[in-house]
Amino acid sequence: MPLSSKTPDHLKPSIIFQLQKSARFELFLGLAIVVLLIALSVFLKIELIEKFYAFTRAHEEWELDELFLSLFWLGLGAIIYVIRRMRDIKILNREIVKHAYYDPITHLPNRTLALDRLEKQIHSAKRHSEHVVVAFLDFDNFKAVNDTYGHDVGDALIKQVGSRLSNVIRSDETIARLGGDEFLLIAMFKHNLGDVPRLLSRVQATQDKPYMINNQAFNIQYSIGISTYPEDGETSQALIKAADIAMYKAKRKGSGYYAFYSEDPNKPTQTNSSH
Repeated sequence: MPLSSKTPDHLKPSIIFQLQKSARFELFLGLAIVVLLIALSVFLKIELIEKFYAFTRAHEEWELDELFLSLFWLGLGAIIYVIRRMRDIKILNREIVKHAYYDPITHLPNRTLALDRLEKQIHSAKRHSEHVVVAFLDFDNFKAVNDTYGHDVGDALIKQVGSRLSNVIRSDETIARLGGDEFLLIAMFKHNLGDVPRLLSRVQATQDKPYMINNQAFNIQYSIGISTYPEDGETSQALIKAADIAMYKAKRKGSGYYAFYSEDPNKPTQTNSSH
């Protein structure tokens, strides 16, 4: 999910949200100062421009008109320079964010951004008595792809999987690449966990069609471990660890299964094959 001005605040990195909030405050503060100065000028009947004009007329031998014109062009040049520098800084910041928070292969959020978003989801869920679902995805037998076809093919496969996964998640969900062949899915459920099977079916549907790389078809399946807040943990690290444990539980069932960290009457069957 690319970072943009339309990205919901709870899915943005904390530092980006703080910078944007600070920028908005400074903009409103600047506008307030301008409005205040205009109001004072009207109220106190300060005629600065007229007085300056009268002063230049009274001292024409000083060539103040040329001075005023020079200051005008200097100010205009400074404004143009500042605007261009702000544009360059904006582009630079965008590149810094991309490298700091996004995976270079899939362009999905990396571990740092995933943890940041998960912390925000947990904080929101705690305030509104909601649930957070964390799904840990790990490819089955991905090492064989790297060993047989090389890391370039493996990276291309990772990129295609990431693209297919990002196409099935919703705007308020996060799919991130933790590294290697591991992905993390974060979703919020406001009322109960009854819709979790629908979430999992969307994810598992990405396994149905083979991936084509260099005219070679690859059928990839992955094991999925699921943990939930607050049932399985109250911190991001605890939830990810629980989901990781559940993922190994799913692997013991076979290829393409999912498993929950702990059983709960409100949850669906503990494991389920994608086929």
